[in-house]
Amino acid sequence: MGLNKAIQTAHRSQGADSGSGKPVLVIGAGIAGATAALRLSEAGVPVYLVEKQPRIGGHAARMGCKASDTCVRCNVCVADEIFRGVPQSPAIRLHTSTRLARLEPGRDGLRYTAVLESVPSPAGARRETAVGVDSIVVAIGYEPYDPTENSAYHYASLPNVITGVEAERQLAEQSALTRPSDGAVPARVAFVQCVGSRTEEIWRRPEDTDYCSTVCCAYALRMARQLTHRNPGSEVTVFYMDIQNFGKGFNAFFADCRSRMRFIRSRPYELQAGADGAVRVCYAPETADAGAGAVASETFDLVVLSVGIRPPADGRRLADQLGVAMDPQGFFGLKGAGALPDLQRKGLYVIGAAESPKDIAGSMAQAEAASAAILSEAGESGGGVAGAAEPAGAETRAVCRDVAVLGGGVAGLQAALALSDLGHAVSLVHRDPALGGTAAARPECYGYLGETAEEAADALGTYLGELTAAVQARGNVTVHAGSRVESVRGELGDFTLRVSGGGGATELRAGALVLAVGAGCAPILTEAQRAGGPPITDLAGLLAFIRAEDVPARVAILLDMAAEQGRAVYAQTFSAAERLATRFGAQVTLYGANMRVAAAGLERLYRRVRDAGVVPVRWAKKPTLATAGGKVQIRCEDPVAGGVLSEEVDLAVLADLAPARNGEAGLMAGFRAGPEGALQYDDVWLLPTLTNRPGVFVAGAARGNSEYREALTDGLAAARAVHGLLATGRIAVADGAARVDAEKCVACLTCLRICPHGAITFDVTEAAASISAVSCQRCGVCAAECPAKAITLPGFEDEQVAAAIGGKPRITVFACENSAVPACEAAARAGKKCPRNVKLVRVPCAGRVDPQMILTALEQGADKVFVAGCHPESCQYLSGASRGKRRAEQLSASLARAGVDAARVEFFGVAAVEPNRFVEMVTS
Repeated sequence: MGLNKAIQTAHRSQGADSGSGKPVLVIGAGIAGATAALRLSEAGVPVYLVEKQPRIGGHAARMGCKASDTCVRCNVCVADEIFRGVPQSPAIRLHTSTRLARLEPGRDGLRYTAVLESVPSPAGARRETAVGVDSIVVAIGYEPYDPTENSAYHYASLPNVITGVEAERQLAEQSALTRPSDGAVPARVAFVQCVGSRTEEIWRRPEDTDYCSTVCCAYALRMARQLTHRNPGSEVTVFYMDIQNFGKGFNAFFADCRSRMRFIRSRPYELQAGADGAVRVCYAPETADAGAGAVASETFDLVVLSVGIRPPADGRRLADQLGVAMDPQGFFGLKGAGALPDLQRKGLYVIGAAESPKDIAGSMAQAEAASAAILSEAGESGGGVAGAAEPAGAETRAVCRDVAVLGGGVAGLQAALALSDLGHAVSLVHRDPALGGTAAARPECYGYLGETAEEAADALGTYLGELTAAVQARGNVTVHAGSRVESVRGELGDFTLRVSGGGGATELRAGALVLAVGAGCAPILTEAQRAGGPPITDLAGLLAFIRAEDVPARVAILLDMAAEQGRAVYAQTFSAAERLATRFGAQVTLYGANMRVAAAGLERLYRRVRDAGVVPVRWAKKPTLATAGGKVQIRCEDPVAGGVLSEEVDLAVLADLAPARNGEAGLMAGFRAGPEGALQYDDVWLLPTLTNRPGVFVAGAARGNSEYREALTDGLAAARAVHGLLATGRIAVADGAARVDAEKCVACLTCLRICPHGAITFDVTEAAASISAVSCQRCGVCAAECPAKAITLPGFEDEQVAAAIGGKPRITVFACENSAVPACEAAARAGKKCPRNVKLVRVPCAGRVDPQMILTALEQGADKVFVAGCHPESCQYLSGASRGKRRAEQLSASLARAGVDAARVEFFGVAAVEPNRFVEMVTS
């Protein structure tokens, strides 16, 4: 089982059937609702899961894996595992083709009586069922924008104009993108971004569209990347306004996309019919040589409209039933500084895209947060904390229930408060003397949290004051301000931290750690710029000018100079620019490669900034700066004006943050950091708050590319995950951990270096490696890599695998039980069974397959041996698939040198949601 599955097993062992929590109604069984239902059920809470459609899954279940030669982290495989887990939970009562009819006062100590009704259908009469619940989670999802509302795009009349939703389904069902008119594979494809997002013209009210749908750039670029891989001859062009930054490692992904496809910064004003079903795209080119007012057109075989997210169709009806308000756009929007997943009414929560546009990962995080809020409330109300039953069956070990939270910003404070509510003693370690982090230090820089800059700053200050006071008032929370963690030893259930501060050092014991230490980034000013003072500064320096009310007349703010920045930096920059213009009357120019607005309220702030007179300049080439006479000369190509913009300013602000070495990454042996300083290894199976080390969680900006509201959500989500493991004070230890034969061990430490989960240490007394039964995830990577064959994995020892291979199979497939096996099973259910000459050998991970196993299969008569694992970048054991792939490729090369056909051994990556790919590979 993968890391997520191992933690879910631990949750289930702690009382899934205990019924210790009060019942919860979850409305909507898409990825948000299904995740919330599963997490609550794992904690022993009875759940009524209601879905108006005949089956669960929502939009995510109809999406396809978009991996090509590499995983692009679309999270569809993670969603699939959630959906497969829901029917297996005995604590979930599933009601499909059902909706909420009305809400009535509760009975028997419960808040509500929910009257459910079957969705009317011609085949049967409407039926009603009443259930008593204490909490309700709204997770009704979204509606894709209907492009027929935009008459200029002729979606209904041009057959080869399709939506991103339709393209997604094509790729999922047939592994190829084709033209609806004739089924041909298109040679030229255009993706048109922001269709139904960030626009006013196609709506009845301007306020209805002052938001970015957040997901469109992500799904379009992932599909385009897959298309260029599967059809190398296809030419892809992306028409866009601003490419929104999504996920960790985005800059590297975006650079790869730019090397494979063409990007034109322009929103097409019309689509027209061309010859032979082609589509003519008419647009205004933004190039310096085109000149202002120029128009152009190009012909494509297929045009994909990247449609945005609309509010859920049933939203207003449900809001009336629940007695809650919606935002002007029609979402159950949570605005303001304390935007947690509650609806300002006891026992009502909202999660997923019903709250505001978000992707699979964001929906899952909010579901985890809502689960924590429900469990916390149960603890506060005296109803008993769910999940408190004694584990049964498996061997158990006593663990420390205390938790250490590193970082006192909004994520750390929220995690500490929620853990306190759940009955855990918390040590909160914060480097600065004052709590609150960046948000407390810069409340002026969060203007998107309110309708005005002043309203947002006041609300943020008030909320952070209340949050900090609540944490400090808790008797089971100890705050170590002005302190830092020097070292961490131990494992899940038994960590020891050495903390220095206040003139001394102390040791803390904890069963789990939450890393909420911020972004691990630093300004990009050079030492010369720092020493020279004005006229060049960073965002903190600009804030000092604002607070001193000593703002120059002309200011330029430059972004994306070191690397393209995320939403958090843009949000702070927009806020500062708004204050400069509205409060001080400064002339402000804002330079950036792409204006990042993919967060609730951020597009509205961007519009306020422009209305205040701030001039945004999107650059294709970085501006140049030169200082002379106490001024800064800036030159930049302006594609809109068709020339070079040159201006002299009194102050230039380099607002970028660049990755800096984060000390927490080196605190623990075996801990793996992610790209650009993130403290979460970049793997979809770790979302939302897991790290590669069991018992260590991460929240907020420390995860990478996070913003304020996500940090609050992460704090709750991390608390839920921790509580799921430590609630009872005992953890279940599953059988089957890898074992070391100390007599064979040669102390080479290979296993210690490569273990994906930091489960291996060196036992000095035995002079041999030692494997923790608690931290070992049973992947078998160490057993495959051990040069002395001193490590074995019960159930998958060499002799056992050889016996499973059997005699004379023509094609042997070593199939990962997390990806290849479920893909094969899904293919069989769809009627696409593998040929009888294919022998499937189940392994826990491709990383367990060593060369000897492959050679055994060849010696037994196999014509072909496949090693089928996860896509290496999304391996459920983090690095297992990568190691399995490398071993297979090395063996293939060795066979070739020996005169054996190298093609007889091959690795391929596959997700559980790719049954077509699995069958294609083993039958090709």
